[in-house]
Amino acid sequence: MRLRVFTACLAFLAVALVPGVVGALTISASFTASGFGGGAPTDPVTGSYTVTFPEPTTGIEFVSGTVDAIALTIAGKTYTTAEVSASAGYTDAALDWYLLGTQVDPAACIISQFTDDFCLNVQFSNPPSFFQYTVEADPQFYFAGAVAINVIPEPSTALLTGIALLAARAGTRRRTTRH
Repeated sequence: MRLRVFTACLAFLAVALVPGVVGALTISASFTASGFGGGAPTDPVTGSYTVTFPEPTTGIEFVSGTVDAIALTIAGKTYTTAEVSASAGYTDAALDWYLLGTQVDPAACIISQFTDDFCLNVQFSNPPSFFQYTVEADPQFYFAGAVAINVIPEPSTALLTGIALLAARAGTRRRTTRH
């Protein structure tokens, strides 16, 4: 009984004390976009990022997010968090898709020729996701033939999973010693 109370207290503290758990959605992911064709200067494009979106209210809504970290270089151009923005679309208070890029419109991926622009569109309800980019002094738009996204669990999720696994192990160990 004490173990259950202790585990419940640990879970409560983990949720209460880990920043970013309640009220916002933080997504960390890495991605690879490939198959650009047409003499693309960079193929494949690989990168990673962390974005935070505010908690949705209700119904369908578009929200702007914060780019907390980015590791991305395309054709010699390394992007910084100051240059990149994010927006998301919620449907019935669930994240449906989000955009990450230099010129992100809340509802579309619109990039310009002759600029160092990119747009990553991550789809949940209607895959596949897509990636496109342009390079300064080049009139071409480069579209990826394939995009693979690997979402990294946020630390609070990993912490809660670890606590649950420890509690399950302690419960099974205790039962086996009684018999």
